[in-house]
Amino acid sequence: MALRSSNPKNILVVEDNDDFRELLCELLRMLGHSVSNEASAEQALTALSTSRPDVVITDLTLPGISGIELAKQIHATHPEMKIILSSGYGMPAGVQLDFKVGILSKPYSLNQLMQALSQFNC
Repeated sequence: MALRSSNPKNILVVEDNDDFRELLCELLRMLGHSVSNEASAEQALTALSTSRPDVVITDLTLPGISGIELAKQIHATHPEMKIILSSGYGMPAGVQLDFKVGILSKPYSLNQLMQALSQFNC
């Protein structure tokens, strides 16, 4: 199995756990993607005012604005942007989104990360 993506993307990682965020960014770089990262949804929204990643991977449980609310705000302003939600707890009950998102359950393997990205041709 080839590890390098044949279609590299610009990816924004939003994760409040410093170690996990750095590990995920390193895995994505190893796959050939360009990566930026933020520790909160608020920081991500500020970054999105000046940059346009192809994909956002966000943790669901963030301080302040949740990953679900971040996804909704991103989709409202950038409907073309692909979003992957990551959580160790699964999707909260009753959450309905009217747009496609990828789901990545923590902890995940490199293969699971690659499968989540492949949903968006990454």
